[in-house]
Amino acid sequence: MAQQHKASLLLQKHGKLEVTTRQTPVPQGGQALVKVTAAAVNPLDWKIIDYGLFIENFPAVIGFDGAGVIHAVGPEVTGFQVGDRVLFQGKFSPADQAVYQEFAIVETDIITKTPDHISDDQASTFPTTSITAYNGLFQKTGIAHPLNGPTASGKSILILGGSSSVGQFGKSVP
Repeated sequence: MAQQHKASLLLQKHGKLEVTTRQTPVPQGGQALVKVTAAAVNPLDWKIIDYGLFIENFPAVIGFDGAGVIHAVGPEVTGFQVGDRVLFQGKFSPADQAVYQEFAIVETDIITKTPDHISDDQASTFPTTSITAYNGLFQKTGIAHPLNGPTASGKSILILGGSSSVGQFGKSVP
């Protein structure tokens, strides 16, 4: 396993991203080490840089939306193995779990296998947008979550901004 990898670091608040080298973490417990093959730019990523949001400790790695291949797994991982293609939502804290780097640590309860008919570039656009659409549709609307069976029971809903990435996911929920 690589002991170091390239990462795009934000060195200071309102700074520019710079590519540098950092230590490659080892997955623990239920974690996977994912070789990131695609990372989408989420609006929150650039807002962290431009507006100085959320991050106070630098240098920092950012990036929320990623896809890749499992490179190693922790001893408690079940259901995933080395070589699986996955998509996942990263975190900027701790930095090992952010996406703008060659390898990211991911808790396996928040990743899913990428379907064969979807490219890694496409898969990297799914995590935050799908979660945002899901929360917008089901968190406070009274519409039943589709995890529990049919949803909406023939009720109509209006999705404003249906051409956006979040709107596209909202329109695709049955």
